[in-house]
Amino acid sequence: MAEPNRLQPPKAAYVVWLESDQSSNPINLGQIVGTSKLKIKFETVSSSKPKRIFITAEDDPTIHYPGSYLVLETKDF
Repeated sequence: MAEPNRLQPPKAAYVVWLESDQSSNPINLGQIVGTSKLKIKFETVSSSKPKRIFITAEDDPTIHYPGSYLVLETKDF
């Protein structure tokens, strides 16, 4: 993945989101941290069973609702 500041428009961070049957709004699971040029690392724990997980590029990694810059998403768990 490209560094978020190299996107057009530039962003501050990649944020991982969780959608589940238990919540009507996506939950911010945290920011992806780059470990090197081509590798990333992300670890989290959730008591909710995921329905969908997706990643967005954001200006602020602590936001409560995802923006529109979708980078990656899962299909059916």
